[in-house]
Amino acid sequence: MASDPIPGCVPIWQFKLRHHIRPGLVTLGKYDGVHPSLTCATDGGKIFVHDMQARRDILSGVDTGSEYQLLSLQSQVSAMTAGSLSTVAGSDGDSKDTLFVGSPSSLQAYSVHSNSELFYKDMLDGVNALAIGCIGEDSDPLVFAGGNCSVVGVDMEGNDKYWTVTGDNVQSIAVADFDSDSRNELIVGSDDYDIRVFKNDEMIAEINEVEAVTNICPLYRNAFAYTLMNASVGAYGGRSRYWRVKGRNHPNALLSFDMDQDGVPEVITGWSKGKFGVRRYRTGDLLMKTNLPTGIAGLVKGDYTMSGQETVVCCCMDGEVHGFAPEGADAVKTPKQKAIEDEYELQALRQQRQILLDQLHAANENLRAVDQLKGNSAASTGVLASKDSNLSTIHMKTDVLCGMELMESESREATIALTVEIVGPNTGASMIKSVVLFAESLFDNESHYVHAPKSMMKKSERIFLYPAKDIPIDILIKVHVGSAFSKQYHVFEIKKMLPRFSLLVPLEPLDEPPGSLVKLSVPQFNKGHLGSWVRANFLVVKDEWKADTVSEITVKSLRHGSQPLVFRVYSGGTVVIFTNEIQLAGDLIQSLATAHNIDSLDCQCYFPAYEQYVGVCLKKVEEQQQLYQRLRAEIADHSNLIRGLVVRAEDARINYDMQGVRQAYKSLQEFNVDLVRGHNIRCGTHEQLLDLQRQLNVAVQQFARLRVGTPKGKLISDCRDLLKSTETAKLYETLRGHANLKELQKYYVIGPEDGEGTG
Repeated sequence: MASDPIPGCVPIWQFKLRHHIRPGLVTLGKYDGVHPSLTCATDGGKIFVHDMQARRDILSGVDTGSEYQLLSLQSQVSAMTAGSLSTVAGSDGDSKDTLFVGSPSSLQAYSVHSNSELFYKDMLDGVNALAIGCIGEDSDPLVFAGGNCSVVGVDMEGNDKYWTVTGDNVQSIAVADFDSDSRNELIVGSDDYDIRVFKNDEMIAEINEVEAVTNICPLYRNAFAYTLMNASVGAYGGRSRYWRVKGRNHPNALLSFDMDQDGVPEVITGWSKGKFGVRRYRTGDLLMKTNLPTGIAGLVKGDYTMSGQETVVCCCMDGEVHGFAPEGADAVKTPKQKAIEDEYELQALRQQRQILLDQLHAANENLRAVDQLKGNSAASTGVLASKDSNLSTIHMKTDVLCGMELMESESREATIALTVEIVGPNTGASMIKSVVLFAESLFDNESHYVHAPKSMMKKSERIFLYPAKDIPIDILIKVHVGSAFSKQYHVFEIKKMLPRFSLLVPLEPLDEPPGSLVKLSVPQFNKGHLGSWVRANFLVVKDEWKADTVSEITVKSLRHGSQPLVFRVYSGGTVVIFTNEIQLAGDLIQSLATAHNIDSLDCQCYFPAYEQYVGVCLKKVEEQQQLYQRLRAEIADHSNLIRGLVVRAEDARINYDMQGVRQAYKSLQEFNVDLVRGHNIRCGTHEQLLDLQRQLNVAVQQFARLRVGTPKGKLISDCRDLLKSTETAKLYETLRGHANLKELQKYYVIGPEDGEGTG
């Protein structure tokens, strides 16, 4: 039976704008409180606002002015959105929307209706993504700007009301109810392949993906859709992924809209080569699609034509604008739509016919091979291993086993060897033809294929793995088994879990632990829990660790440059981790908290190398800021001199003093060279400041990952205030968790067996 055809989408209206449109920089706003206006950024760095009402008036012969309004904001546009931050409606019952424009160095709020700037705010971390909404119990909406490892929330006056740090540059941001508590959370996607969810200042979820997260769009209840840099699009419901598919081109736009009018929104994706696709948010099934002549720059929704019906407004990069209306079950299809659906149905029938023909051919080949086997009395292995035979049958008890072990090497980084092997009675000529592995965060394209030629086929295969991060990885293995001359193969599916800390290996106890440490108080975790936690998260486990009485382990990561780590559990729930690697310590603490459902966990720590690193960054930031201010002052001085020289040159020209004109313009040329040089230096200084700010944000994030819940959010908030005030001593004290260093030093001499840790 043929699969259901995929209906095509036909726009109900379309027109072309004068300007090309940059991908991702499209929004729709009611700037007068009534009429929706399309706002896009052009390739030339300008922003234009298109008024559909003015266009209709012009077409009907009523001249009400231009349908376009060009805005020149004198900044490179990197993000754009429109909405209202006011909770009070106007006299007509509607609140006027404001246009928010982000650039690599600023955030600007602009009133299109009054043609005025509401506020201009310098953003040292830049702006890559914008979203408007309320989070937590706060009833006042904010505009959230994601930039260089940070997220800032700004009110209508341009005042900072929210700030937090992320692990890398923010590329996408959305406001949605992630945990179904009727209050919104902040969902942030970044370049480090992670989706983080913030409840106020606290990060409540961290989801690992396989590429940078480029778009996030709220869907239905706690569900949201997302796109990745590797051309994937998918959806999550809370922490659970519903589906994910990968395309051939880049998804430029993402939108939530109820296209089939069933009360549940669908996921609409606009692709760089012009594909417009509609999928069910829960299953990812493709409902409708069409191909437009050029790439799609953006998708927005609203009653753009003021017809009383909300439509999807699809903007293409060449300026074409298409309107797609929702289609109910009783909608009357046009002849063009019927022709498109008939073509899709015919294509599906052809594909199904080809599949059936292939299956029939394979069955006939097997029957011929069986007849040959019956006539061959020498065949006693259960599989005919002749070049003239295509028999694909194997012994019914044939099985495939899979195992993993660490392979250490002094010349290169250690790897994990995954071995698959055919086992069972009378396997005969059965060989492994190929092995396919599917795993996220392990392979570049999420899959790996091992294929052996006929002359080298074996009963076992070994594949080497190297996880880039300390995260648990599910691996789906498909092993193709048959004779060397088979055309069809039996497929064995195996599922394996790569533990989170698979590259940590046991070491003998150290004479002296590493010089940095972090101390936790975890009443839910005692000596009896350490063994079970290690067995669940480590690939290699010593025999003595399997006992419930184990209280100390010493390990080392097999990544290059890694140093030993000592994990001790004292009676009373005191946990001390000795390590010079703060990121590994944070990973261990987060795993510990997840395994025991710990919502709030504070710590005391001492990482002198990282504190010194933070101090060096702060000193460099201060130096770069002084240089930046000095350059700005010099430019201001040069500008005054230039104005004077221009006046002097004009006076000399009026008085026919050509020598004075030449001298004035020669001086102007020299000043211009100085200005260009100063501008280049200032650009370099700004880039260095951005990099230093990113390093500081990452350092704060690493210290924050030593905590869980409220203490983690409080540390980030306190560090932000201290970084502004440049109080270095208090910053170090805050990062340490106000630790008493003398008390922490006691743990270097007190072992778990010596009694309960104090301090």
